Amino acid sequence: MGTIKNTKGKRLNILWVIILIGSVPLLTAILILTIYSTRKMEQELEDSTYARLKACAVSVEKYFEWDVREDILCRDDVSYEFIDSLKKDNIELTFFEGDERYITSVVDENGNRPEGTKADAAIWKTVQAGKDYHADGVQIAGADYYVYYTPVYSDAGDVIGMGFAGEKTATVNAAKKGLVRTLLLISVAIGILYLGALILLALKIRKSLAKTTAHIERIANGSISEDVEGSSAIAEIDTLIDSSKILKEKLNNIVTSVNDHVVNLQQDTSSLNERADFSNEGAGQISQAMEELSVTAVTLADNVQDVNAKSIEMGNAITDIDNDVQVLSANSEQMGKANSTATKSMETVLDSSNQSAEIIERITNQIEETNQAILSINEAVNLIMDITGQTSLLALNASIEAARAGQSGSGFAVVASEIKKLAEQSAEGVDTIKQVADNIFAKSNECVSMVHDVQTLLRKEQDDISATCSSFATLSKTISDNIVAVTRISEKSKQLDGIKQSIIANITDLSAISEENAASNEEVSANVTSIAEAIDQMNTATGHVSKVSDELAEMMKYFE
Repeated sequence: MGTIKNTKGKRLNILWVIILIGSVPLLTAILILTIYSTRKMEQELEDSTYARLKACAVSVEKYFEWDVREDILCRDDVSYEFIDSLKKDNIELTFFEGDERYITSVVDENGNRPEGTKADAAIWKTVQAGKDYHADGVQIAGADYYVYYTPVYSDAGDVIGMGFAGEKTATVNAAKKGLVRTLLLISVAIGILYLGALILLALKIRKSLAKTTAHIERIANGSISEDVEGSSAIAEIDTLIDSSKILKEKLNNIVTSVNDHVVNLQQDTSSLNERADFSNEGAGQISQAMEELSVTAVTLADNVQDVNAKSIEMGNAITDIDNDVQVLSANSEQMGKANSTATKSMETVLDSSNQSAEIIERITNQIEETNQAILSINEAVNLIMDITGQTSLLALNASIEAARAGQSGSGFAVVASEIKKLAEQSAEGVDTIKQVADNIFAKSNECVSMVHDVQTLLRKEQDDISATCSSFATLSKTISDNIVAVTRISEKSKQLDGIKQSIIANITDLSAISEENAASNEEVSANVTSIAEAIDQMNTATGHVSKVSDELAEMMKYFE
């Protein structure tokens, strides 16, 4: 079983991915909100400082405006108590008579109140125009202040002084820093709480994903025997776990089915190999039978030629007999000599007839052997037809099993199709062989029939010759019997001439049949060669199928 390894180098795990995905936007948002809030709160702090200072400056203006109107303005304890009433809140108050500090809570570095000093000309000019003035960073008695000036009016509506309230810049800045610090602490606390919750959630997700990943990795590495267990509160991860369970079950079913198909395919391939070997053996037997048939056909042709030559010799002998008969008719004085010559000629004819009978007997035996060889061919053809039918059935079974195997069995389907084509070709070749063999068998039967006719004629010829010899014996005793015998011989000679023509015609037919037999033998041999080639191709195809089935079996070993 192989093992899938990670070859892509080090990668972020899901825990860090979730933390980064959750924390980066949060921290960015917190940072942006903190900066915005800081600036906003600083601005609001400044605005509230100015608002507070304005209220204090107006209270100074109201307090001392009444004293000015009542003409009771003085630096008494009550006035100082009012002026110093807000020092505990870090707010300094001053009343200006014109642009001169009349009474103030501000003290310099030596602890003296800078009463009698003048305000900045630009400030006094703004206030004198009836406008309030506020600013930060204004230096008073050696320190920077946030200040607010408001005009003090007379009954006539003229600006006769200013009410002042101020707070040291350092105090305001300290308040700003404290506010920013508090905001930062709140932001950090929120970030820590969020990160903690995010880490807990990521760990929970990571645990479920790690378990599911381990199951899928085992499946990828070929281990499908262990059950997939577990669940998750997260719907997507729970779906992933369920999907991995279904994947494991489906893959297990597929592997089991493929293993079964591989076993069946190996068994079918083994059976097909045995059938192919048996077909090779049958083709060899057919080839051997065809060689024997070819030898028999050659022998038959030679015998036919020999019979033809003997028939010609017999025809010549018959012609001589006819001439002798004419001589006997014309010259009875030479009857004795002609009788002697006729006797010798008849003996020669009888010998030729006996030889012809022997040759015909041999031809008959050869034809019977040819018929036996044809019967052997028919048996071999029936055997091949049976093997072809079983091959077609195996090809059909292989096609069905390949269809069941789906995409994995597409290669088997092609091989099964090729085997089926080879089986069809074998069937066609077998049909051709059977037709040729039947044709040869029919021709051989015709040959047998004609040979039997020839034998009948030869027996009749021998009987006639025997009768002729008896006539010649009778002719030796009496001339009258001689004349009768001569007449009978003349008649028999005419009959023999007709028989001769018939024998020559039959021998010609036998020669044509032998030539057809030779051509049929060549055609049968060619068909046997085609069958042998088809069987070799079938062996090659079965070897390919066997190789594919072995490869599939080896691939299935990957899964446990």
